[in-house]
Amino acid sequence: MPPIRVVLVLLLALAAGPLAAQSAPVRPAPPAWSLAAGGAAGGVVGFAAGSLLGAPFNADHCSDCNGTLVGGLAGLSVGTPLGVHLADGRRGNVWAVLGGSAAAGLGASLLAAELGADGTAVQVSLPAAQLLSAVAIEMFTRRR
Repeated sequence: MPPIRVVLVLLLALAAGPLAAQSAPVRPAPPAWSLAAGGAAGGVVGFAAGSLLGAPFNADHCSDCNGTLVGGLAGLSVGTPLGVHLADGRRGNVWAVLGGSAAAGLGASLLAAELGADGTAVQVSLPAAQLLSAVAIEMFTRRR
């Protein structure tokens, strides 16, 4: 039997029966509070890791600590959506969740910079905005 016929027979045999992934039981999607808890944990871990990675970029004796702060915020922006995505069992689109969280963080940062001293409330709400956007996007992009 020529090799092409063997391949065709194998493909037809596979197409005729159900695959293991098709007959596997589907796990229910976790609730939103579970995703938020995963995102909060991911944000804490990301902030700590980013702070440690940014610390070498500080000025002498941490007079301004900009490296630590920028690294922590970058870690928060990555850790929060990854925590949400992992808490959801990797069902959603990780790139959409990362992009949405980054957009929420950028928008809140730009608004805080525009408001100047009055933007403190916006800066404080930055992690909440990223968490809520990450949960919403993850739930929207889930594979059903």
